Amino acid sequence: MRIKKQFIKLAVILSSILLIISSLNNVIILEDIEIVQNNVLDKNNENNNLIPPKSSGSWTLTSIYIDNTDGATHGTWAQCTANYDWCSFIGGYYVLENITLIGSFGTGIRIANSIVPFRIKNCTILQKETGIKFESVSNGEIINCHIEVRYWGSDYAGIHLQNSDYNNIYDNIIEFVPREYFYMSSSFKGIRGDNSDYLDINGNVIKGTSTGIGIYDSINSFLTDNTISSCVIGIGCEYVQHTDISFNQIFGDAWYGIELNDNDNLTIEENFIVETNTGIGISYTHNSLFKENILIDNKEGFGDVWYYSWGYPGENNTYINNVIINSIENEDFKDKSKTISSYDPSILYGLLIITSGLITIIIFKKWKVLGKKK
Repeated sequence: MRIKKQFIKLAVILSSILLIISSLNNVIILEDIEIVQNNVLDKNNENNNLIPPKSSGSWTLTSIYIDNTDGATHGTWAQCTANYDWCSFIGGYYVLENITLIGSFGTGIRIANSIVPFRIKNCTILQKETGIKFESVSNGEIINCHIEVRYWGSDYAGIHLQNSDYNNIYDNIIEFVPREYFYMSSSFKGIRGDNSDYLDINGNVIKGTSTGIGIYDSINSFLTDNTISSCVIGIGCEYVQHTDISFNQIFGDAWYGIELNDNDNLTIEENFIVETNTGIGISYTHNSLFKENILIDNKEGFGDVWYYSWGYPGENNTYINNVIINSIENEDFKDKSKTISSYDPSILYGLLIITSGLITIIIFKKWKVLGKKK
């Protein structure tokens, strides 16, 4: 009975929240909430990837190019640390931090032929073709940077990793500006990985690129907890193996929330995809797990990737407790998900509230009712 009362109190609280914010065009995502009997909401994960990066501006440059095997032309890490205040060596890492790079065309920060640990942190990069590019680089981290790209082209990206393994990309904001041109290049990526393995891409916010995150010829990577909006393709993978794509939020204007072509042994789990043409498009992808994804107001929940193959998603795939709401169920994916016309919180372990036109979305993931500690 006490637990039931707590649910009633929670419903009243949530109704009040909706009344306050129903006039705002916002998407609110609250994760990992515990509801205790004294009505205190404890948020386990304090990392909010929608918080803008720290203000940078200690140094203003047009570009940086470090080649750790070519000190004569571009400068090595050691040379840059010795000669420039904007490069330092702290705690076993070379560090580029609090730098603003502004300039037409080209790449903001380019790192090549490097295996030493380094961090690019709290940098702002504006008006470039590519924000940050790694070429044959390992042990690098890009953290809390803000990148605005104003040009489009086949090789352009907010962050581009080429032949670069064991790199981390955390909590960055990437935008294509002006957005009205973003359909002109289907190959422009927010984050792009080519022949790059063991990547950890987590907590990034990407808006208005043709593909939010595109990974090609890659193994053993993690694409998790990213927020992607207004992209033609939210997340795209081709020739990718043993990779985890989970806990991502993908919203609006996309042909595909997640597009998968010629992959093997993927885990696609607990992604939240709203208002795309196809929530998850699958072609020639085998031995993969699709579990507890929530697909809402897409033209179809699961579907084929039409320009690769009709009706052949792949073999030996497993579908568990996926939920499709207000979407067409593709004939090729019958009985692989649960289609419902309205939300029933009993079918999930979380609570979801949606108001008309995506005005408000509130998600409580992995919540449970706890008694007071004795």
